Amino acid sequence: MNISGSIRRLATIFLVLFVALSAGLVYWQVVVAQQVTSNPYLTYTRQCTSESAPIRGNIYDSRGVLLAYSVKSNIPGLCGYKRVYTAAAQGLEGLIGYYISPLYGSTGIEKQFNDYLSGQVGLTGLDNTVNHILHVPPHGDDIYLTIDSRIEKILVQNFPLEAPPVDFTSAYPTDRGSVIVSNPSTGEILGILSEPGYDANCVVNCSLNTLYHDFQAKSQNSQDPQAVNYFKALGCSTPCSLDQFKAALDSAKVQQALQRQGVVGIGSNCEAENACNQIYLAYLNTDTQQPLIFRPTQDCYPPGSTYKTMTLMAALDSGTMTLNTPFYNDPNTHPYPEHLQAMGPITVRGGNDTETFQPNISNIVGYTFHFPVNLAYGFSHSDNIIFAQAGVQTGVDTWLKYNKALYVGQQIPFDLPVRVSTVTPQPQSGLCSSKPQPFTSMTVPNLAEDAFGQGTDFVTPLQMMLINNVAANDGKLMRPSIIQKIVDPKNQTVLQQFSPQMLSQPISAQTAQGVRDAMYGVNQCGSGSLGRVKLSYGFTPWSVIGKTGTAQVPKANPNENIGGDSWFITQAPYVYQSNQIPAITITAMKENGGEGAYANGPMLNRDYDEIFSNIIKVPTPAPPPGGFNFCYQTGLLQNP
Repeated sequence: MNISGSIRRLATIFLVLFVALSAGLVYWQVVVAQQVTSNPYLTYTRQCTSESAPIRGNIYDSRGVLLAYSVKSNIPGLCGYKRVYTAAAQGLEGLIGYYISPLYGSTGIEKQFNDYLSGQVGLTGLDNTVNHILHVPPHGDDIYLTIDSRIEKILVQNFPLEAPPVDFTSAYPTDRGSVIVSNPSTGEILGILSEPGYDANCVVNCSLNTLYHDFQAKSQNSQDPQAVNYFKALGCSTPCSLDQFKAALDSAKVQQALQRQGVVGIGSNCEAENACNQIYLAYLNTDTQQPLIFRPTQDCYPPGSTYKTMTLMAALDSGTMTLNTPFYNDPNTHPYPEHLQAMGPITVRGGNDTETFQPNISNIVGYTFHFPVNLAYGFSHSDNIIFAQAGVQTGVDTWLKYNKALYVGQQIPFDLPVRVSTVTPQPQSGLCSSKPQPFTSMTVPNLAEDAFGQGTDFVTPLQMMLINNVAANDGKLMRPSIIQKIVDPKNQTVLQQFSPQMLSQPISAQTAQGVRDAMYGVNQCGSGSLGRVKLSYGFTPWSVIGKTGTAQVPKANPNENIGGDSWFITQAPYVYQSNQIPAITITAMKENGGEGAYANGPMLNRDYDEIFSNIIKVPTPAPPPGGFNFCYQTGLLQNP
């Protein structure tokens, strides 16, 4: 037997097969590559295999109400399954995000928890490996949120409510902002709203008629004078008919704008091309109101006077001051800095830096007749002069220590990415970054401004929720959470159960109780007590406490008529000096809404009333001791 000859023949056969295989690869990858990649059907079948087109898991609220699910679809580009968002998910589009198919990007929970929703991890992933062998589409896990869709509906309905009247002096119309409802004892978020929102179903698959009506609604219903006029941007007069809308979509101006967004050759023919969603996404990406930004976690703002809550915590907990620390107003008999001043002027020095704060920034001029007043009075009436001194007395290092304990300058542990809040001077490029920035030093004059919420403070609404919750929860900081559990739908096995987690105790229970009593004074006697606000005794039975804030924002020109950013952090119910832990907190902010109390108060009045009357049943709390005379009896209001 000639073994060497057999080996040569076998080697020749392998060589011929290798050459044939190489020739085939060259033909498909080089000679006809262009035809293959340009063939829509071949591209669709090649990219939309069962491995890349899972039946995504459902998303539910905390009570099992369905928010998102998938249905079978033959629409090219959706890879066999179309994502559907239910009516109960309205207002949650920023949180849940959207998912179109593996061929597109995704956002929100759809992106962050994609491995679970697409069935790629854990026991579900192992099952799907078997499914792959059997050519069965993989099935993802179900996610349950901490959200109560009933509360979410309340937030959506009440957000447009404006403080009457909008006077363009203290209150401005706006439809941009955030609201977060939280359980401070557990850290669970029960409702979260980012406005303006968008139609997640139209992002996935949209008809021309739906696209038209969405543009029409935005053009007609916007309360914001700065909002983009959608039809005007399209070159279509208002009111705009459907035929005019089609013509505008086909115009050279709109086609050029769409091309800049990567949408080519799509206009009024979009429905036939299954591409109306591409037009919708292009306009969402260029909308000046930025509906695709999830404001509670992905946008930062100066917090205004709500940040006096942080300064109050630091001053009380460090032992620097008490709520009864006196502030005088006669520099001759009680000179500064030996004696703290109520209205100023005061001159703050630190190193080579000096800054003088004049009485014109005091908020208590005109109705304060008797001195000294105390720190609680300054907090109730949100006095800047008093809190500039509270910050300076506390000291840079101590004040920053309490900020750091509440994750300012750090990544907040959360189920979704959160931008990093800052209070030290940062370069413009580092503001509201997704990563912590290098530490920069703070001078004493810097601290004086930051202590009352202006200066270089720049925070997310979620950051203010943490500050609010720590005050509500006797100083305990709970990890904020939005995910309740993850479940394998095949056998209803709970793969992950999320339990409340205490991160730390930044302040003592005694300090937190003092802060709550001071917040009680704000809504009964101070900046949150006016009739236009509707959160004091007589306007609501729920004993809501809080801190208002109005942050000045830069203007493009001095004559621009624009309101400051409006904040109101609140808790309820709380009985004065009871040590009661409020059932919920609501952190609200409206962009350019003007006075924080006016812009948010009526909305919060309805939020609390509807939540406590219909969803979270709590006993009606006791009225202020002394009723309507409470403020005069405690000295938080004065008679001439």
